[in-house]
Amino acid sequence: MACTLQSEVVSCSGGNEAFVQFPMEAVRVYRDPFAESGPPVSGRDARGFNVGPGCSDDPANRLPGCSDSPSVPAGDPSGTCANGITVDSQTTTCGLAENVYSSYTEDGPVTAVDPTSGEDYAFTCKTAGPGTTEETICLGRAGPSPLYVRWHP
Repeated sequence: MACTLQSEVVSCSGGNEAFVQFPMEAVRVYRDPFAESGPPVSGRDARGFNVGPGCSDDPANRLPGCSDSPSVPAGDPSGTCANGITVDSQTTTCGLAENVYSSYTEDGPVTAVDPTSGEDYAFTCKTAGPGTTEETICLGRAGPSPLYVRWHP
């Protein structure tokens, strides 16, 4: 389905002649967090890890991860939780991360509750493929703060 903004209305059309319109105030814009998470992959290094301009998916490399295997956002320090889970220790609690981990069944949207605050948070999760760390990475937001959870399946 493709959508366009027309004055104060968002119009969407798709297959089977489907068409809907929404008033602007009812529209929530979805942005793929992985699209903004790092430079794109442009090749592989000698060890077989994906690399790009200013990024590397090799955990031994100091460069940040590429968009397919992003690093902890904004250079924040990472923390370690149960089940081998890594988090952005400045924004993501272990309780929330463990709930994301237990709610994850496949790549795509995952909702989990932070037991500290009782708030629900939406994440987008995906498992990186060959040439990466092959870890499952989930990205979300709490207002302006990035939420980050990853583990090796």
